[in-house]
Amino acid sequence: LLEYGVSVTCLCPGFIKTAMIRKNKFPMPLVMEKDNAVSKMIGAIEKKKRRCVFPKTMYFFLKVFELVPGLKAFLMKRYLSKSL
Repeated sequence: LLEYGVSVTCLCPGFIKTAMIRKNKFPMPLVMEKDNAVSKMIGAIEKKKRRCVFPKTMYFFLKVFELVPGLKAFLMKRYLSKSL
């Protein structure tokens, strides 16, 4: 797409404080304010970053999940099954 002047930014936000998450009954660590999240997204798109993961702690967890197969499934089963 780059040859046509189109750039792509993969946005990987954590939880953003919106009406959509108010109904969630499971733990939502690192909840961000909507304006802060939008600012980060716009900044990443304007800079033509390939990936934008925020908050930074979320990036750390994503990397750990990549390195330890099955960890994400284990944690989701353990913590989410109780709250759903």
